[in-house]
Amino acid sequence: KNNRVSQDTSSLVQCYLPIIGQEALSLYLYTITFWDGGQKEHLFSHILNHLNFGMPTLLQSFKVLSALDLLTLYQKGETYELQLHSPLSSQEFLSHSVYSRLLEKKIGDTAVSAMKQAPSEGEALSVSLSQVFPTLTEEVTPSESKSKLKNDFDLEHFQRLMARDGLRFEDEQADVLELFAIADEKKWTWFETYQLAKATAVAQVISVKRMREKISQKQVSSDFSPKEMTIIREAKNKTPLHFLAEIKQTRKGNITQSERELLHQMASLGLLDEVINIVLLLTFNKVDSA
Repeated sequence: KNNRVSQDTSSLVQCYLPIIGQEALSLYLYTITFWDGGQKEHLFSHILNHLNFGMPTLLQSFKVLSALDLLTLYQKGETYELQLHSPLSSQEFLSHSVYSRLLEKKIGDTAVSAMKQAPSEGEALSVSLSQVFPTLTEEVTPSESKSKLKNDFDLEHFQRLMARDGLRFEDEQADVLELFAIADEKKWTWFETYQLAKATAVAQVISVKRMREKISQKQVSSDFSPKEMTIIREAKNKTPLHFLAEIKQTRKGNITQSERELLHQMASLGLLDEVINIVLLLTFNKVDSA
């Protein structure tokens, strides 16, 4: 009831279509066109017949529309209710860190840049709400009234900390999407995600592979000997460079440039520091050379 949404399809075609595809767009247009205020039940077979696709496509389209917050599907016993949501405007969509990068992945960053609104270089002559309506006791500023976009990732604050700590992306478009996926799966804030990104970075480059490895770690088994547990603790508490330096010191050797490059290559594969350290230890246990 009263769940009518805008039928302006400009942002749907410009921004959503390349991401959600023709089938999901058709389903969304069907729901807003046949909307009746929740007055009666509709059969799924009517939708399938009208859109000319099968049940698997319908289910997938519901998932896609739900993921991009265009509708919410509720189950009530053997029936379902659809709550429709209006699409974001084109400029809201393009200011969304995650959605805009999904679009870049589909149509390219040049095409996305061409769609963005150019900021005005003139001086704003706007007035506050309280100037027009003096009875208001509080002034509503743009920063206060701006709502947080759903499904977004606070990339602005994330990048500020990156700049402070001298970190950079290897592939910003792909990395941002993966960072959002991690935050979404773990129900983390952008700051919690950043802390893991910083801890697992390789040569100041964020490594989503190592982040995934860290998340998938399981509790250490208790059937290790005291000596093995000591080695595990040392491996977890030291960087590979520090760990290697200590091993080499016992054999009166220094770290070579080729060894530094090898450590970087192993980290770039996504191996965590503690895994690299154990590989180093096993290697030196097998050879007599420094």
